Amino acid sequence: MSGNSRPQDHVLLDRFYQMAMGSLGAFLINNGFTEQSLEFRRDHVTGFDRLEVMIPERRRFSILISYYPNSVEWVFKTKIKPHFDPDFGYPCGPYLNPFRVDARPRSWPIGDNGVTEKSLAEALKALKDVGLPWLSQSKDPSFFAEAVDKQIFDLYGAALEATGRFGEATVQYLRKIEILERCRDIPRLAKAKQEEVQDQIDMLTRRIANLPKE
Repeated sequence: MSGNSRPQDHVLLDRFYQMAMGSLGAFLINNGFTEQSLEFRRDHVTGFDRLEVMIPERRRFSILISYYPNSVEWVFKTKIKPHFDPDFGYPCGPYLNPFRVDARPRSWPIGDNGVTEKSLAEALKALKDVGLPWLSQSKDPSFFAEAVDKQIFDLYGAALEATGRFGEATVQYLRKIEILERCRDIPRLAKAKQEEVQDQIDMLTRRIANLPKE
């Protein structure tokens, strides 16, 4: 929250937090999630679910939702923690809508108790009808590979690799290597950064070499 926010904004958001925890939070915790600052996590043998109630504007909220399979954990540079830094990102989704989960932003209004209650009721229905079933489907490697962000080439490659589509995974890894090589060869790039990029290239090269041949 900005230091310039008005006192009434703090009151509004404090009230929203209490109401959200009484509805969305209670439902999620009852379904096996843990919570920290309206960010929720549920662990599985194959990975974990993540859900965040985000307030991009003071008077609206969105629900971002994603599944993180163990098979793609290596893609992320930072160690996966019990709860995340804000810039960690979502491999698929992430916006919960009344009829789907996709990349198109969706938000609900925050206002007086009546407005907020209506918004939370709609969001809870979407979570029950769409969000949790979508998370269950995401455990299927083929479903996840179709849902994943295909512009993140190494992530998409890892998702394809988990389905046994090794040739397609190789294509995505090579696309990522091409980008990294262009980055590495920037003349003014610091030596430490060049070495970090080269390490990523080497890692992907080894991964390609170790893939089974189709």
